[in-house]
Amino acid sequence: MKSGLNQVTLKSTPCDEFISAAGDAKFDGVEVNQENIATYLTQGTYKTLKDILESYQLSVASVDILEDFNLCSDYDFKTKILSLTQLMCEIGYKLESDLIIVNPSFIREDADPAEIREDKIITRTQKRLSEISKIAAKNDIRVGFEFLALSHSSVRSLSLSRKIIDPIALKLENVGYIVDSFHYLISGGNEYDLMSISNLYLIHVSDLRFTSGEDLSGKKDTDRVFPGEGNFDFPGFIRMLKKRRYRGYLSIELFDPELYKKVPFEVAKKARDCFDNVPL
Repeated sequence: MKSGLNQVTLKSTPCDEFISAAGDAKFDGVEVNQENIATYLTQGTYKTLKDILESYQLSVASVDILEDFNLCSDYDFKTKILSLTQLMCEIGYKLESDLIIVNPSFIREDADPAEIREDKIITRTQKRLSEISKIAAKNDIRVGFEFLALSHSSVRSLSLSRKIIDPIALKLENVGYIVDSFHYLISGGNEYDLMSISNLYLIHVSDLRFTSGEDLSGKKDTDRVFPGEGNFDFPGFIRMLKKRRYRGYLSIELFDPELYKKVPFEVAKKARDCFDNVPL
């Protein structure tokens, strides 16, 4: 397995500085955020980023993140989501990444109950994944679907993700799974589903502090901590991944605003050192 760092961990750091920090910390790859890239390109160039990546022999593991695609209005899907999909594919092409990541919508409080039945969510998500995957396929890009176990997410478990993706996997060969250890944990951690899914494209990793028997359903992204600083069973998780012969990225993803105030290299180095306690 390979070590990765998601740009959201250092979200306020300019792209060139983020890549340099990850390279200095000896990561194998980075996940870049499409919003950060778009901001950087107002003054910088793809060539500059490519040169920095090559100087560190870093790969771009993914282009992150396409949000709110499955329950947004048809108008927003056609005018915003599909154009953003094309932009993310362009970023992937320019930086030699073959993976974009998509997240499901959150359910609005005023949503029509008839429209958020599980069968409706499955059908709508499949249809829109199909449209996104067609654009991505033209650019030789894979689409990784990542469920979110947070409150009000429209797809909160790997089990529901399988109901969406498995029936269309043969038709949409470039669609697969992203699994986040945080969401896997707070959703109940179904080992059978993790071992059974095909096309597991990438793993996001972080830890969580909790007590035995604690209800984790109310945990938030900001509760994440560095791997090894919480109570998640990383040795067992890694054993499962090795058993299924996963050889992709373990990419650290944290949502801690306090990290944005620190020296980027120090954060990246601390993140990379986590893998000393979680052997790849």
